[in-house]
Amino acid sequence: MIDETQATAAAYGARVTPHIFLLDAEGKLAYRGRIDDSLDLLKVKKADFRAALNALVTGKKVPDTDTKAFGCGVKWSKKSD
Repeated sequence: MIDETQATAAAYGARVTPHIFLLDAEGKLAYRGRIDDSLDLLKVKKADFRAALNALVTGKKVPDTDTKAFGCGVKWSKKSD
């Protein structure tokens, strides 16, 4: 899906790229945040998105539902009125 109007990004509160929003089978937000705890693959200690996804598909509780995302700021398009 391409969010051409940026309405979805704004509705979920996207701040940076990447900023992950994982929805459950009913469309409810199950996880919001970062992919991993480090940009450097050699320094990753916690794979937050993977843990959330694994929990969701196995019917378990998502361990951390909201983590601090980091990356480049979202570039919002200018709205024409």
